Amino acid sequence: MDDQQLVFLMNRAFVNTINASISRANVYDGHPDQNDRIELKNYIKEYLVNLLNEYQDHNVGDEAHIGNIISFKEGVSDNFEFLLNNGELTLGVSQKIINLYLKWTWCLGQINTPPHFPIDRNLLSHLGINLAWTRLNDTNEYFNIIDAAREILEEDQTLASWELDLWEHLQ
Repeated sequence: MDDQQLVFLMNRAFVNTINASISRANVYDGHPDQNDRIELKNYIKEYLVNLLNEYQDHNVGDEAHIGNIISFKEGVSDNFEFLLNNGELTLGVSQKIINLYLKWTWCLGQINTPPHFPIDRNLLSHLGINLAWTRLNDTNEYFNIIDAAREILEEDQTLASWELDLWEHLQ
């Protein structure tokens, strides 16, 4: 794959991440101005691109990863409070953005295996957890979901590869 193809695919990864995370999650307070939404998306893209450096160089553990999600959530909420429903981005939407973008970039061979997976309705249903991912706002609940998946992993299987297999099966 040449550089132009990689840039195209990385841009598609970002667009697909935004569409799957923000478009369906009632993130905005009312009907915000187009320029404000573009500014938010640009902020998210810059944050994600910068975050990739950490995931390219080594395997990121649970605590560092949740720290990245919380830092992202707080950064978006602080900078775009006026734009967001209830003045904040939930942990559920934040994890979906980060974990889905990491999944895409991992599948494109740009980073090491991500530590977690994007939590969504289908995954929660498969695990028998009755929770709306968009309303997830507690790190203990987040780790309960991660731990529920760990309990059913096959030997030597990562969380990321388990979720990728599940996603393929559910399609």
